[in-house]
Amino acid sequence: MTEPIPDYDPADSLVDTDTINIFLADANDTGDAAYIAEAMAVVARAKMRIEALEILQRVRQGQEAVHSAADVRKDLDLDD
Repeated sequence: MTEPIPDYDPADSLVDTDTINIFLADANDTGDAAYIAEAMAVVARAKMRIEALEILQRVRQGQEAVHSAADVRKDLDLDD
């Protein structure tokens, strides 16, 4: 029985601007237009994931702030 090979998306490895720049530079060095276009698609996916994570972090920070404010109101007995 053979083990299934898990799907791998190179966009998962592009976690910051430096790795994206290196990835694109390497693709550009090939001189292959199709390869470069595919690399740009990979970068687009990576950037969407990075932006989604940043938004999620801001949402979580906002939720924490709301909970903190609610705790302060409770501690000061300001709730109705």
